[in-house]
Amino acid sequence: GCGAPGAGYGNRVALLAAGTVQGEATACADIELPEMRFTKTAEVADGTRAGDIVRYVITATNVGGADFTAGDPAQLVDDMSELLDDAVAVGPVVASGGIATVVDPGLHWSGPLPAGGTITVEYAVRLHAGGDGAIVNTVQRTGLADPVAAVPDCATTPLANDAPRCAVRLALTPSQLGATGPGEVWLLLGGAILLTLIGAPLVIVMMRDSRRPSRRR
Repeated sequence: GCGAPGAGYGNRVALLAAGTVQGEATACADIELPEMRFTKTAEVADGTRAGDIVRYVITATNVGGADFTAGDPAQLVDDMSELLDDAVAVGPVVASGGIATVVDPGLHWSGPLPAGGTITVEYAVRLHAGGDGAIVNTVQRTGLADPVAAVPDCATTPLANDAPRCAVRLALTPSQLGATGPGEVWLLLGGAILLTLIGAPLVIVMMRDSRRPSRRR
């Protein structure tokens, strides 16, 4: 036999005479296949407030025994349909290999990936108010149907996991102060207006005082 089912490919030849097997031969071959596993992380420098920047990094590794090639490439889809109501993409998409293409509502990556090789795809978004406040996007293999079960968090599916999809989930939190949030802009603008209103009368008084003749003793 050729071992357990799925362990390889086999071909069996039997010699029959009068309906009876007179002899047989079996040839087996183990064929290595490529296998991609991946995960995704979110890097938040200041927070998850409107105006803050979130950087996403997708990491994919070919853990199989054969290469993904240009003719039969590895492929990933990053679904941003639940992200772009709360964010806008900033800067380019940077892939360490292959080609990353922005396809509404997300991006598609495709490319060769040798056995044991790893690639990364990075991009950034700026958060804004006006959406549902749930910052969610999902990375998955291409060709998958809509998920029936809940999509696991990428934080719980490290690179060694063979999950076909995972999601990064954040929440827009207005109470969390961020250095790039628009609240600081309004605070500075309000302060400037207040100083202008207070400072204008002082300038007028000083100008009037400077015009008064000084008294000689």
